[in-house]
Amino acid sequence: MTSAFTVFVADYAERRAQLIRADRELNLIRRGQLASTRLGQLALSRSLGSMAAPSTPSFLGAALPLLLGALLPVPSWTVIVLVIAALMALGAVLARLHVGPVVWCSAGMGLGGGAVTWIGIQLHIT
Repeated sequence: MTSAFTVFVADYAERRAQLIRADRELNLIRRGQLASTRLGQLALSRSLGSMAAPSTPSFLGAALPLLLGALLPVPSWTVIVLVIAALMALGAVLARLHVGPVVWCSAGMGLGGGAVTWIGIQLHIT
């Protein structure tokens, strides 16, 4: 959630700064005049959207192992396989949303999940 807030603040600040710059270029009397119009509301809603895009899969990817491990009475390695499969599915969904190569994005997410799992095993994170 911290990263979601950081993304939102950075994106919103950039959009507001662009509106303030446009104020100056248009020689408007009051500073921030454009930011207080419908354009300012649009900047806010677009910043919320740009925050939701990366933070939703991140949150789901973090919550899924915890939920599966708590709810399923299966060996721990089964949960790892399910989580990597879920990461691959998220990669495919993101690729479709951003018109990217589905197979490569899915495989990349799966390999990333496998690498993080391997690192956790080597560090004895249980």
